[in-house]
Amino acid sequence: MIKTINYKRFLASLIVGLPLFVTACANLGNKSIENATYTSVDAKIKDGVTTKEQVRAIFGDPARVFFTGGGFEEWQYVFTKTHMYATNYIPIVNLFRSGGKGYKKTLTVIFNGNVVWHHALSRSPVEMNSNFGGSVIM
Repeated sequence: MIKTINYKRFLASLIVGLPLFVTACANLGNKSIENATYTSVDAKIKDGVTTKEQVRAIFGDPARVFFTGGGFEEWQYVFTKTHMYATNYIPIVNLFRSGGKGYKKTLTVIFNGNVVWHHALSRSPVEMNSNFGGSVIM
């Protein structure tokens, strides 16, 4: 006896099951701080000791450079990691609910002249949602 495939059931299983296995991950920014922790950054950067050249050798070029009114120079390194929602891959459903969530790390280094004055690492959650109404990044 030969079994026939129930195509409707197969298609329904594929539509529901495939997104569980096909989820995407997006990384953006400076990979040198992807696995950074407060402790690992403190071990690499010493306030009043570490120079600009040493910071650049460890972390590369900053994403942003600012100058403060007080004469300090601020460098920022940013890394964002997001995982896309499974609903992004379901036809029609993705029109009403798509996006992803993850985290953003920012390493801020403030220099007084050529030497680090202060540094800080922060990690915050990020979420991006998109639908008929537009996109929202939180």
